Amino acid sequence: MKTFNCFFILCFLYSIVTLAKPPQKIYSITRQNLSAEYYFKQINLWKQEIEKNQHNHDAWFNYFMAHQVLLEKGSISTTDLQAINEALQKALPASFEANFAQYVVQKDIQFLLKAFDLAPHRYETYPDLIQYYKISFQDEKVTDLCQKWLASGEYSSGLLHWNYNVLVGLSKNAILLTEGDNYTHPLWLLQHGKGLRQDIHVLNLELLTQPDYRKTIFEQLEIPMLISNEKPAIVRHLSQVHLNYPLYLGISISKGLIKNYEEELYIVGLAFKHSPKAFDNISTLVDNYEQHFLLDYLTTPLYYDISQDIVHQTNVNYLPAFLILHDYYQENNEWDKANQIKSLSLKIADAAQKGDDLRAYLDNNFQSGKSKTMIEISHKDIEENFEPLDYNLNLYAGVTEVTNEVYELFLTDLLKRKEFDQLQAHKIYKTDWRSYLPTKFQNLPEERLYLHGSPDDPDAPIQNISYESATAFCDWLTAIYNNIEHKKKKFKRVRFRLPTEEEWMLAASTLSPNADTTVVFKEYQYSWGGQFVKNAQGCFLANFNTSNSTAKDPKDQGSPALDGAFFSLVADAYFPNNYGLFNTIGNVAEMVQEKGIAKGGSWYHAPEVSTIHHVQTYTEPQPYIGFRVFMEVLEEGTQDKIRKGMMGPPNTLHLKGNLYMDESEITNISWLEYQYWMKQNEIDKYETTQLDTTVWISLGSQYASFQKFYHTHRAYADFPVVGVSHQQAIDYCQWRSKVVNEMLALNPSSQKKFGKILYRLPTQKEWEYAASGGLDKKDFPYGYNTLTTPKGGKKVYLSWSNSEHSKDSTATANAYSFTPNGKGYYNMIGNVAEMIQEKGVAKGGSWIHTPNQSKISNQLSYDVPSPWLGFRCICEIGL
Repeated sequence: MKTFNCFFILCFLYSIVTLAKPPQKIYSITRQNLSAEYYFKQINLWKQEIEKNQHNHDAWFNYFMAHQVLLEKGSISTTDLQAINEALQKALPASFEANFAQYVVQKDIQFLLKAFDLAPHRYETYPDLIQYYKISFQDEKVTDLCQKWLASGEYSSGLLHWNYNVLVGLSKNAILLTEGDNYTHPLWLLQHGKGLRQDIHVLNLELLTQPDYRKTIFEQLEIPMLISNEKPAIVRHLSQVHLNYPLYLGISISKGLIKNYEEELYIVGLAFKHSPKAFDNISTLVDNYEQHFLLDYLTTPLYYDISQDIVHQTNVNYLPAFLILHDYYQENNEWDKANQIKSLSLKIADAAQKGDDLRAYLDNNFQSGKSKTMIEISHKDIEENFEPLDYNLNLYAGVTEVTNEVYELFLTDLLKRKEFDQLQAHKIYKTDWRSYLPTKFQNLPEERLYLHGSPDDPDAPIQNISYESATAFCDWLTAIYNNIEHKKKKFKRVRFRLPTEEEWMLAASTLSPNADTTVVFKEYQYSWGGQFVKNAQGCFLANFNTSNSTAKDPKDQGSPALDGAFFSLVADAYFPNNYGLFNTIGNVAEMVQEKGIAKGGSWYHAPEVSTIHHVQTYTEPQPYIGFRVFMEVLEEGTQDKIRKGMMGPPNTLHLKGNLYMDESEITNISWLEYQYWMKQNEIDKYETTQLDTTVWISLGSQYASFQKFYHTHRAYADFPVVGVSHQQAIDYCQWRSKVVNEMLALNPSSQKKFGKILYRLPTQKEWEYAASGGLDKKDFPYGYNTLTTPKGGKKVYLSWSNSEHSKDSTATANAYSFTPNGKGYYNMIGNVAEMIQEKGVAKGGSWIHTPNQSKISNQLSYDVPSPWLGFRCICEIGL
């Protein structure tokens, strides 16, 4: 009973202590920035103290300060603060607190000077007094106050350290433009209070908006005068005029003030150096980081700092420079330094509650190939392991699933780069293989169990890794290939990735994407066609789980290895499909882009669930799931390299596989040739070849002559045909197929080379592939690196003016004018928009369309012939 009573009393006393927690000292928002809720709570606590004693100076001061912070946060109004000030004036007339509060409300410097006279030890007056004496150029008083402030111990050591590193990173006699109290006051404290870097001219933007101060400063520094008092004008003026001193912009300056000068700003640490000419900032960054910065306070703070939260947020400004240094050290194989600065950056980010964001950035940096690899693989070794997929013009599939040997190269590279966190994230999980066997087979000797090889052998497929590991491997391989410099390298830039489920099914089946898979896959269940899983000799055609199959020998009944293997085999076992891909069915199921889905079945799955259309699901790494890499070609190479040996049927260039495309749009002369032939040979159809010449009328009377002359005058012979309907374009393709095949029949060598051919309108995918010019249309939406030539000319023919028919020419241009893209095709963008197989859809824009309307991915609509609409043919050979 005594024990219970003691416990009750202790709990009661604890609750009293907790409830009676005293009010806290209130600091300015530049020193401590807590929640509005906190300040409202402090207001109530300090109000209780005032109610106990109306003349409590400390209570009134903190009560007022809490209201001031809330005003700066936008949580109360100016009227609210004025009411508190009036009450304070009545309670404590002529006091330090009354004069200080009056200054805050009225901004009359005389009240602040009076407050200082009454209490020269009170540091709260120092910030604005220092600023006042700075403006009036009373440097002795600035120095005196800075020394007093430092001696008081009432300034954040973390902010002083940060600003010390700002100063030491600048050139001698530099001008430093700053914005914000915490990015200005500590610089003055260090300069005037400690005598550090007094050669630096610290110019606060807010102070420079005051004309008299700016005039004097500009005269002292021999800067041309400026009339405007606006911050943007001041920044622009300092960036454009000739200065006798190096110009730096503090890293805290608002983005909106510097966005027009970003190309002239070079980060050198905690400031940007302004330089119209190219400047090697990396060497300066390295020197500052390795020789000048004091950084121990970031890892081992020695003092409690009331401003610690603000310090943490301020320290985030180290990260841009540190991430640049991290990449620099990696590129130069200085892995210890790279990991040291990475660790420091993560510590800074974690303290500011931005660690997850930084880790996501570093992971993306690693995944996007910006993190330098240390493993060398030849382009040939990579390229020869991929086969083209006929159904997709720029997609290739890995011949085999990724093997243990190749995946180990990835892990070795991570180890060499000391990417220990990535190494752990992408590890291969261990497998107890015997536990996956039926009980009667678990004690088999290893020589029987692994008769045809172990699943851990180098040439067996990798398995038991995470989805994230598979995608990271793809990103790593992308970085490897894209960083290879070799004249015989097939592709300039590629992206290795997991296939989508649809891409995987088409690659496994080798079927056309136009096939009705809901019907076909009922009959065409496996990559070798049909519903059977054994050949004529009774041998399994893939590595399945055969436990439910009938064994020839009764003692083998229930064995999962009737196909020759208990687990996964070498990656190129069994026969490949028609694309040359091994084990799309069986061995290990293959991950696709849709996370949690695998395809093709495995040694663990029965044949009936290992068909092309079946899905295997997973939530974690499994020893029966691996992956196959697909290669997407983003940029193919130089134009000369591509054009060489690519001439095909008349007027075409090779596109991909058995596809060729017209080098230019169909011209008036080609259409006249078509009309002449039809008139001579099929007069009854001649009328259908007539073009709609009235299309020009819609553009106005200035185009009247085009109605009469455009299609027939020799001046326009090589201009693109317009006024043509979708059906007429199809008819032209069919006629062209007929006459060219007849021509080839008269030339055996040509017929042997091309076989039977078919001209048609391109599909949208084919057109976009040709228009991309071998570039990634996401990065180059017009199929060119830039739309202008080095001399400023235009590479494509579009409407470059905002006015309705203000063009570079009167109408269309010669079909062979302007610059061909990387594949050699003229005017895929501009001149005339081009019809595709889908009726009513045109691509590429024209002479009346803007660049934005003419991007490769955009579609234009039409329902009748138009003066801006033409076409070109695609040609299939070897049919």
